[in-house]
Order: sequence, then structure tokens, then C-alpha cells
Amino acid sequence: MRRLLLSLPLLLLVSCETDPEGPVDPPEPPPQVEFLDAPDHLTRASLALRAKRPSADDLRAVQQDSGVLETLVDGYVQSDEFGEMIRDMHGETLLMRSERIALPSMGPLFGIDQGDVFRALAEAPLRLIEDIVMADRPYTEIVQADYTMANEISATIWGLDYLPGGDEWQALPWALDPSPVVMDPPGPSVPRPAAGILSSSELWLRHYSNGSNYHRARANLIARSLLCSDFLGRDVPISGSVDLSDDEAVADAVNTQKECVGCHQSLDPLGAYLWPFRQRISQFVITQTYLNPEGPCDDPNASAIEQINCYPLLDYTTSSGDGWQRRSLRAPGYYGLPADGLDGLGQQIADDPRFSMCAARRFYGYLGQVDVEAVPFEVAAQLQQVFADSGYSARALAKAVVLSDAFRASHITAADETEHIAGLQVIRPRHYGRMIEDLTGFEWRIKPDSGTCGLGEIYRCWGEDDLSAGSAFGFTAMAGGIDSQLVIIPTHTMTPIRALFYSAMASEAAGYIVPLDAAESSPGGRALFTTINSLQTSDESAVREQLSDLHLRILGEFAGANSVEVDESYSLFVAAASQNGGATEEAWKVVLTALFQTDRAIFY
Repeated sequence: MRRLLLSLPLLLLVSCETDPEGPVDPPEPPPQVEFLDAPDHLTRASLALRAKRPSADDLRAVQQDSGVLETLVDGYVQSDEFGEMIRDMHGETLLMRSERIALPSMGPLFGIDQGDVFRALAEAPLRLIEDIVMADRPYTEIVQADYTMANEISATIWGLDYLPGGDEWQALPWALDPSPVVMDPPGPSVPRPAAGILSSSELWLRHYSNGSNYHRARANLIARSLLCSDFLGRDVPISGSVDLSDDEAVADAVNTQKECVGCHQSLDPLGAYLWPFRQRISQFVITQTYLNPEGPCDDPNASAIEQINCYPLLDYTTSSGDGWQRRSLRAPGYYGLPADGLDGLGQQIADDPRFSMCAARRFYGYLGQVDVEAVPFEVAAQLQQVFADSGYSARALAKAVVLSDAFRASHITAADETEHIAGLQVIRPRHYGRMIEDLTGFEWRIKPDSGTCGLGEIYRCWGEDDLSAGSAFGFTAMAGGIDSQLVIIPTHTMTPIRALFYSAMASEAAGYIVPLDAAESSPGGRALFTTINSLQTSDESAVREQLSDLHLRILGEFAGANSVEVDESYSLFVAAASQNGGATEEAWKVVLTALFQTDRAIFY
């Protein structure tokens, strides 16, 4: 480890009562940061960017020459796994993976598992962001793109032109929307505004707005997630004189009372952009409407979008012609700037320096497991500059984060303000599942039902669920992750339930991979046991060599065959074999179970 003296501002407090001739206390030692060595730094970067441990060859390369670490990171941010991490990060930011947004199985969706419908809806905006990032286009396109990403299910829901036999997820233009002009008969259809995720039906299906809310919750989502400017975080004194149960009293207060106007003069115009999207859509109302049809819903072969339009998500029309003022109290606007449509809002956000600063904070906060508000301005400003100089490349931003001094810090001494130092991190449950899958091929899945999805069926026909990533039947929220609905803040510390989750999955994965590798005669064809000729051998030297290799592959630890670390693992192997009548395969299961949940596997 090398040490670095932090250049922190030093405030000297001199009391007027101090006797100049009296004893003076020695100054406090400056804070010192312990940095990770190159292999551990690479491990942290790889797990943060890809949820995969670096290969043994990569670890050996950086041990010999730390200068190759940057080249390896360049490869990591171009990998498919990095794209998956981008979806994870934005899923957490936008709270998209709420498993309550699935639509009912009816019409063309009849018989489709509700879990698949949920994923088609929840992942679409995240796939759009991933598509932009992985093509290395400017990150600002997430609020300016003129297309969406859809799989066959979501294309069916929204009536998009999906190409069968092509990629599972395809970049598709939105179907034409109803005219925003109130006409009888209705006016011509119009293209959806080019505003990226802001034009996403799925985003506003997830984040609905009740009638008297005037899309304020949706507006705050935009401010919080894209600008790091949460209206709910403002320190606003409330007089208590407003009857919150009276819509008219509230509408008057937000325009006249100064403590209300301070927020609502910006919040309400931002929400006014979103009136083209229906306030709220409920799958239960859709089901009821379908079972008690009116108009096109009486046709069981109607398309899914026709069914949804019985209680439409998109509703450009109003019952009267007095426009925005009637519906939103204030006309659309962006923090005092005039409105120019939803695509204009996307442009205003992209041009706002808070957008790139917020992106810098969120990338550092997610990759370093640091609260966004705790990221120091100096760190965020440096990352923002790198971001801007790269043409707003999210790859360049992520790379700058993991190569920064604050990220590669192991720990800090003699200082109280340490929240911005990444320090020791604990692997997320979703990422632990992907790490284990990469090492062993094991996926911890469950299919709790076997019936056919029909009208009104929801959780009874969910289909398969990933126990490390799902919340309908999985353990994500219990093990420190979020479910985007009731649990919206992740936990980055060890908890008893989290330890049980790691232990259970470690045992399942060990029981899965040992028989598979044992059945493979060639060491080169195995996933983990690549140095030992046979898993049935008890030869000490062969077992120790294999243990040394496992320590490197699973833990990123250079431990020789005769090291103290391998001594401990070998003792466990011998004890487990003895308790199982000399069965070495059972001993290997015990050893792998232990390695998969040891501190170097869980923390990085």
C-alpha cells in the first residue's frame, strides 16, 4: 500500500484568551489514505463495472506492471457486462424495477408469464440508456433520443413494428400518437417527441400521477434523478394553515403562500410538460374494463394497445378547450425558461450544467457505493470536466471514476469526513449472482407456479424468478438491494439476512459445479478445477496447487501452494473429506462453499 497526504483545508482557531507563553498542543497529524495495490484495485474496478472478477491472467498482468490496469479497464467498459451494470445503475436511479407495473394477461398477452411482461416494461427505458452508452454516443441522448427499445412483448403492448427473428431487444420508433389538438373528429396522428426516456410510456406507467397531484411526483423524479435537485430535500417551513384535503385550498396556496411558491413555481411548470401522459393506469381497472367491455374492448382478439386504450395511458385530449392553464395551474416551463414541448424539455435538461454534474455524482456514487449527496464538489467537478471533454461519454466517465484516487482508496486514517472515500465495498445481491454465474455457470432460479396466465392473474403466473435479482419471489431487497417500490435505498453493510443469502447461494453453487467439473476429464474444459487431473484424488501437492489457483480465481489472492492461506483451505479440505468417509468431491463442495462467502469474495 502507498500513502498519500490529503490536501484538505486547515482551519486554525485561535482564542483571544490563550496565553502566548503557555504550552501549545502539537498539531493533529494530517489524514492519510491507504491505497489498494494494483491487483486489488483491478478487482474492485472489475466488480464495480462488470460484476465479474478479473481473470487470473489479468491479475498476473497488473501484478507485474500496474500500468496495464488502465488498458484492462478500457476493455471492461466496452463489455456487455458493463451495459448490464448501466441498466442496474439507472434502474436504481429511476426506480424502474417495481414489480407492480406488470399488465394483465389478456388478448395477445394471454398465456404470457407476468414476470416476462414486467421485465418487458421495466427494462425498456433502461435498455434505451444502455443502447446509447454502449454505442458511445453522447449521454445527453437519454433525454433526446427519437426511438425506444422494445422486445416482442413490449412491442405488442405499444403496437410497435417488431422484427421477428431479429435481436431480442430492438431500436424502434414510437407509433404515432393521437393529436394534441382537441378535434371532433380527432385530428391527424403525430410523432412522439424526441425526448428519450422522457417520452417513455413505461417510465410514466411506473411513475403514475394521481389527479390532484398535477404530475408533481413525476416532475420531482426528473429533478431528482437527472439534476440531483430533489424538491423533497428542500428545507421549507410549513405553516400548517392549509387544508390539504381541500384541492382548491391547495391550488390556491401553491400560487399565493410564499413557502409554497418557492418550490411550486418551478415544480408545477415542470410537471405541466407531462399532461400528454395519462395520470394513472391500473391493471386491475384494465381487467375490469376488459371483462365489462365497451367499444373495441369487446373483441378478445384486439391488440394489447387497443385494450389499454379502453383506459388509455396516453390522453392528449381534454374535456374543454382552455388548455394547459386549466389542467396544470401553471404553463409548462423549465426553471423560469419558456416551454417548447417535451423534446424542448429534453434539450433544456441536456444543456443544463446540473445534468452533467448529476451524472458525475451518480456514477461515482453508484460505483463507489457512496451516497450521491456525500460526493464532494471537488471530486464531482473533476469528473464532470472529464465527462464534458469526452463529448459526454458515459464510458469515459465510468473509467475516470474507477481510476480516481478516491475510488482506489482502501481506507483513510486520522480524519472524520470519510464518506466520499469508496473504501471497502460489499457486493450487491444482484451482482453476487452474476459473479457466481460467471465463475460456475450456476443461476439461482425458481418457478413457483405452473399454471397458465389468464385474465386477472398476476403473481400466480409470474413464471421464473431470479432469486438473486428478483423481488417478487427473490431475495434482492432482503439481501441489501431494492425493490423500487417499498425498499428504494440499498444497504451497503453486512446484515444477518444478507449473510444467509450469500451462504445459501454459495452452497447451491458449490453443489452445482463440483459434479459438473468432476465429470469433465480434461482440466481445460472445466470451469474452476483447471489444474488438478481428477477431483477424486487426495494427493496433497495436487490439492494444494488447485487450492492456490482457486484462491486467485475466486478471491483475487496470490497465495502459494504452501502459503498460510492455502494451509487453512487444505485443513478444511482434509477435515471435510474425513467427515464424509474420504469423499473428495464432498470435500471440494465444502471448500468452495467457504471460498464463495469469505470476506475477500463478498467485500472488495
